[in-house]
Amino acid sequence: MQLSQGQILAELAQREERAKNIVAQIEELEARRKNVQPQDAIAIGLELDDLRGELSFEKSRISWLRAQLARFEIPGKGVAMARTRVQRADRPEGWARKAKPKPKRDTKTTLRSGVRGKPPVKFVILASARV
Repeated sequence: MQLSQGQILAELAQREERAKNIVAQIEELEARRKNVQPQDAIAIGLELDDLRGELSFEKSRISWLRAQLARFEIPGKGVAMARTRVQRADRPEGWARKAKPKPKRDTKTTLRSGVRGKPPVKFVILASARV
């Protein structure tokens, strides 16, 4: 189901209004339940359960609509300026962004050793970080 941005905004406003009405009904029933007979309290409790179920459905629908709305948003400048951190796979993570001592191993193995029949060193993307 593809919705336009205007349709999403309209449905989102409608769902949020419906959720506010449900919350108001729940608060009213909670206040009323304290002052009624036990037989009536059971009926009010069942009605409260139904309203809470509706509220949870509305909340999930609202979160889905917000996720759909996020597709239309243009990311800010901070996202564009973010750089990706890279870590060599054969070294500990603590050595990621500072001067690294050379590993103790065969001196013929270098980063570009794939040309001579040895596999090149692999890099692992750690996370996207603003730098």
